[in-house]
Parts: sequence; structure tokens; C-alpha cells
Amino acid sequence: MTKMHSPRIWWHLLILLLAGGLSACGGGGGGGGGQVVPADITAPAVSLGAVATPTALNTQQLSGIVEPGSMVTVELLPAGTRGQATVTGGNWTYLLNDLREGVNSVSIVATDGSGNQSSPLVVSIVRDTLAPDLTLNPPPVRIRTGQLLLQGEVNETAAILVTNTSGPGVVLGPVHYPTATSWQLQVTGMAEGSHQFTILATDGVGNPATIVATVVQDSVAPSLVPGQRTPADGSTDVNILQPIRFTFNETMAPATLTTAGPTPTVTVRDDLGLVPGVVASPDGLTFTFTPEESYASDSDVQVTVTTGATDLAGNPLAEPVSWHFRTDNQPPPPPQ
Repeated sequence: MTKMHSPRIWWHLLILLLAGGLSACGGGGGGGGGQVVPADITAPAVSLGAVATPTALNTQQLSGIVEPGSMVTVELLPAGTRGQATVTGGNWTYLLNDLREGVNSVSIVATDGSGNQSSPLVVSIVRDTLAPDLTLNPPPVRIRTGQLLLQGEVNETAAILVTNTSGPGVVLGPVHYPTATSWQLQVTGMAEGSHQFTILATDGVGNPATIVATVVQDSVAPSLVPGQRTPADGSTDVNILQPIRFTFNETMAPATLTTAGPTPTVTVRDDLGLVPGVVASPDGLTFTFTPEESYASDSDVQVTVTTGATDLAGNPLAEPVSWHFRTDNQPPPPPQ
């Protein structure tokens, strides 16, 4: 006959089973004392110090800060040089070579020990080895006022230095910049004689451009050279078609010696009146009056050069100069 167990016994068995299970769970936990370390997926930080741009050099030392233990790769774009920077602790340095004329793009990437890469840090470096485009508006060759305006243009920001290199050399200034591309300098108090001006423009990276100009300060009136007039003063028996030549002590402004217009500066008169003719010079020193018709025979001929004649600086003759000669008594040639 099967015996029936009382409910009390079943409760005891259930309690024992539960107690053993909890004990087993507690014992199993003793073997797992370590913690799981999460994977490193963070890109390293990298920075770049100040760069020199623009620069005239084809090399530049780069430096910056990076996460310790990382590698730094520097590349000149596009398809330029590529290399590894020297990393010491949290600092990196790299000597960049082969900078080309114009804009150079440089890429900097850091890679940590886990292989994580930073986003490229891109910087532009401009290499400029070209001299500024400096111009000078042509100044007059000679002046008589002691004042001169030097002016011109330059195609980029540049410091302009003007020196009067005649004698000991004197730096003039200040130079003014009316616009971003123009410059000018008013020179005053110029002493008599030749002055050589050197204009030096230097851009921001030291590229120079130079222009030299020579200007003569001349406030002395010109004069006719005694003894260099043909026919000479007081000559007689001069041919009635004889050209008249006269020489100055300095170069004259040829346009100011003329027989034309309402106020001619060279006049030739014989006993019959004004003799027509033209004045010309090959060098601005010696001038020749060629009569368009013969002088009157056995006539007094007077030549006058007025104060309207000036030298290249604009100085006029101090006073009119006249001389005369007498023609021979030969009759004029028959008309052609």
C-alpha cells in the first residue's frame, strides 16, 4: 500500500532546493572578479602652431600639439611630399620642403595607437618670390624750381623708400599712398646740379624692386657761346644765301626756337624787311637758320634771338641777343 507524503514534507524539500540553488549562484560569482575594458574608438586631437605665410622660402618648420603616443603624418597637397613628424611626448615638429610658388595646401593627420585617425587639418601657405611690379611716371629731365613730384604705382602692398643717391645719399620722405596701388613723394629744396633718385619697393616677405631716375636742377639762364656765330658779328661780303648758325652753352628746347607764329624767337631782317626762313638743330645746341629767299645785296642783316628761347628746364635767355653782318653786292640769282 502506497504511503501518501504529507504536504509538510514537500515544503521542506522545496526550501532545500531553493537554498542550494542560491548557494550555487553565489559560489559561481567568485570566479569573475575582472572588468571588461571598452574599445578605444576616439580620434586623437592634433593642433598646428603659427605658420609664416606669405613666405619667400621653399621650406618651413611646422610644429604643434598631439595626443601622446600618436603618429603625425604631414602631406603637401596635391600629390606632393609626405612624411612623418617627430613626436616627443605631446609635441610634434616637421620640416616642410618643396613649397611651390603660389598657394600650397598642407594636410596634417594624427593616428593613435589604436589606429584611430583625426580629420585632416589643412592649412594654406603662400610662397611669394616675385618682386613687386613698381612703376615711376617719367619725371622731367631738367627742372628749375627745386621741386619735383615723384609718383607711380605698385601692384601689391609694399614699403617704398626713396633715396637721393647723389653725394652722400639722403633718404627722402615720407612717401604717401593716395590709393592701394599708387604712391607719391614731393621733393623740395633740390640743390643745383644732377640728382639721382633710387626708388626701392619691398613687399611683405622682402622681395625688392628698384627704379633709378636722374633729374637735373637747373635754374641758370642759357647763353649763346661767343665766337660760335656764323656769319660772325660785323662780317662783310657775306653771300646772300648764307645760312646763319649759332650755338648755345647748353641744350635748348628746340620747339622754343622758331621763326613761325605771332611771336617768333628768331628773326632775321635785311634792308628790305623780315627774311623768311626756318630754324633747325640736330642736337639742341647748334641751330641753323636757312633763308627761304636771298638776302638783299649790299644790305645790313640783323639776327635776333629773343628771351622766348628756353633751355630744357624752361630757363629763358637772360636778355635778347643780336648781331649783324653785311652781304656782298652780288645780285640775287634768277628765279628757278
